[in-house]
Amino acid sequence: IQWCTLFRRNWDIFAEFFLGLKLRPYQRAALHEIGSSDVFFCRAGRGGVKCYITALAAICKLLLYPNCWVVVTASTIDQANKIVKNKIEKELAHQSPYLLYLMENHWLKITKPTDGYVVECTLNNSTLTVLAPVESSRGK
Repeated sequence: IQWCTLFRRNWDIFAEFFLGLKLRPYQRAALHEIGSSDVFFCRAGRGGVKCYITALAAICKLLLYPNCWVVVTASTIDQANKIVKNKIEKELAHQSPYLLYLMENHWLKITKPTDGYVVECTLNNSTLTVLAPVESSRGK
């Protein structure tokens, strides 16, 4: 219970200690703020790792909270798909031995039904859906 409480209050510690990721100080601060506050705003230019932090925060929420439903939106369908395809599948999974282990054993399933990707954690019944704000995404 104490470990779970620590990780739920400090997503940055969860990402570094449990997932095995190496975060820079501004990434650590942003991830901590996302996990501990109701509203978070991030202003960054191109290459400011906005998609990386978004993907990492979504994975932290997905793994730390059972039976949750996380929805990430992007301005276009292509950009929304890149969050899962490039950031979660390629970057995060290969930087984190635990995420790679979950994906190899199909405990973290990635599917692409129609417009966006769906990431399901079968260990705790949580779902991450990545969508673009288009008419076909309404009601999901």
